[in-house]
Amino acid sequence: MAIQTFQDFEEFEAAAKAKGISVDLKALLALQLTFYEQYEDHVIISMKGYDEGPDNCNNVLIMFKDNTLVYTKYQFNDNDYKLFKHTMQKEYGESTVATLLTFKYTLATYQRQFDSINKFIDDFNDANPDVDALESKAKHLRRLINRVEDLLDVMIWLEDRKIRQVNTSYVSYDYDVLTAKVRYLIDRSQNHRQEIQNIRNDLEVRSTRDVNKRLESLNVAVKRLTAITIILMIPNVVAGHFGMNFQQMIIPWNTPYGEYAAIGASAILMLATYYYMKKKDWF
Repeated sequence: MAIQTFQDFEEFEAAAKAKGISVDLKALLALQLTFYEQYEDHVIISMKGYDEGPDNCNNVLIMFKDNTLVYTKYQFNDNDYKLFKHTMQKEYGESTVATLLTFKYTLATYQRQFDSINKFIDDFNDANPDVDALESKAKHLRRLINRVEDLLDVMIWLEDRKIRQVNTSYVSYDYDVLTAKVRYLIDRSQNHRQEIQNIRNDLEVRSTRDVNKRLESLNVAVKRLTAITIILMIPNVVAGHFGMNFQQMIIPWNTPYGEYAAIGASAILMLATYYYMKKKDWF
């Protein structure tokens, strides 16, 4: 069989060099997007998976006319090849099958990430929201949409026979089904992005409402404290007359009942101010 799969990158790189590949393949591992480049006798395709942890790696294919090298964490087995045993006997059949299987594996990692985001949205607690987790999932979802759209672009590019190493007509049914799954995942991911945005908007509205309530309570408290301060200032103003440096004060201050008059005047003014403030809804 002319399909060689590798889970160890150094072995994959050595096999590529033995076939005359001189480009820096390690640079492909750092790419966060789908990459494809056609050369005179071969083509290189790199697709980023989306599993958490060490298995989240790029899947790299190098396709020649008579040989295909595949670097992936997924190990193809005999059952995978049995479904396409007749296809693999055709010209470029093996490279076509290897590409299809790699696309399927890559899509499976995207689907797992989507399922994780979907479960998070279903379990999201509006009463006690985890905003940081929501933002993290939104970031993952944006990245997921970009990768799925890149995968779709490559699939359309290959379906148009942009390279001779992949003939999608050999696997037209499986390829069409896979394309439909990719499109469906894009649609659902877009819907979830809108749903996350709706959750954000709802949280912002609730947060604004809570802030407004706190501001309203603060305003009421400030108004009441201001009213109390004004009322308590009245006795000080009245009593302040006793400290004025005059030879003779106006009646009733200079009579035996001056103290009572001052207290009564203060009380009347305080009550009048209180009822005025209450009428203005400051109490």
